[in-house]
Amino acid sequence: MCRLPHVQARRCPKHAARRCAPKWSADFDAADTERKGSITRDQARAARLAVVHDNFDAIDGARKGRVTFEDYKRFLRARGARTL
Repeated sequence: MCRLPHVQARRCPKHAARRCAPKWSADFDAADTERKGSITRDQARAARLAVVHDNFDAIDGARKGRVTFEDYKRFLRARGARTL
């Protein structure tokens, strides 16, 4: 099971993604300091969410400058996480 918010999905075995998702969600919520339900690239960096920060443009398909946890899950599923 992953213990860090920046663990990449490919390092978390597909069968363990369900266990990791609550941790990822809590880390994402903690990064949302404005309580808008989404985070900016700077918030992702400040929270050390490396996967979100490093892939922000790919996750932010609508180019809003903010990503939601649903956007993040969609990104992870597209890269092989099946149980999110």
